[in-house]
Amino acid sequence: MFKKIGIIGAGVMGEVFISRLLMVGINAKNIIATAPDLKRLRNLNKKYKIDVSQNNADAFKNADLIILAVKPQQAEVALGNLPKAKIDQVFLSIMTGVSIKKISNLVNSKKVARVMPNTPARIGSGMSVWTAAGLFKAEKSFIKRILQSLGQELEVSSEDLIDKATAVSGSGPAYVFDFASHLIVAAQELGFNEKQARQLVGQTIIGAGSLLIMSEESASDLRKKVTSKGGTTEAAFKVIDKAKLNKIYSKALKVAYKRARELRGGI
Repeated sequence: MFKKIGIIGAGVMGEVFISRLLMVGINAKNIIATAPDLKRLRNLNKKYKIDVSQNNADAFKNADLIILAVKPQQAEVALGNLPKAKIDQVFLSIMTGVSIKKISNLVNSKKVARVMPNTPARIGSGMSVWTAAGLFKAEKSFIKRILQSLGQELEVSSEDLIDKATAVSGSGPAYVFDFASHLIVAAQELGFNEKQARQLVGQTIIGAGSLLIMSEESASDLRKKVTSKGGTTEAAFKVIDKAKLNKIYSKALKVAYKRARELRGGI
């Protein structure tokens, strides 16, 4: 579908896309990545055998698909001086809060997809939520294929849903890591060493998450199945429920969603 792919912004997520593009069969010779840091570029060239450049225009001029992976606040500087887009070039943006309209104006193209991935994409277990404008069916299919190599993907009908997903799955790993860090400390207080506590908590999160995905039961019902009357889990939840976590997470997600909308409107 896309013979040549350019990646503008070869940071952490830019590198994730490089590795996954190679995984889905793109030849390294057909990938070019840009970044201002020459040492970083040399390391990427050595590791993946791709072409690299400090000039964003080099990733732009010959590519069929351009992945925009710069920081949102750098969007105008990084993209504002690029050559005029060719009519068939497709742009895939992972810039948080930068709207499709804004990207279209910066690159002078109507073929733009916007995705909100998350950090577990680094190990192929991510959740990517995306929407697109102006793309043909075959182009969208290839985008879907790339995102599936990062983990699971969900195409939505509007950018407002991207903003909502940013609050849930985009920021979500941080919520889980925060929960995990507290549980690890609490386990250590019970007498486990750090390695043991990390294993107990990490595998419990993996197992519970996998069960939630594979089961047709709700998260609430799955919780009830672990909570025997008069047992240890019930005793724990007599403490946890007093904290009213449901209200805390409801408020937290609404605040995160509001901030995502502000970013999209302000950048």
